[in-house]
Amino acid sequence: MIDIIDFSQLRDYVYKKTGIYIEDKRMYYFKNKILRRMKKVALEDTEIYFNFLKKVNMLI
Repeated sequence: MIDIIDFSQLRDYVYKKTGIYIEDKRMYYFKNKILRRMKKVALEDTEIYFNFLKKVNMLI
């Protein structure tokens, strides 16, 4: 599950890469998108997923 700290880190990463800011009230939708993407790339831990994104320089 994605907690508020994970959400903030991922949101800041998306903002830094795209300029798109995801408001707190959109956290539910953003978390679901992240969880679906994590499942697609076979990663269960948000920290590992975040490091994966930074390593491959990808967006969600």
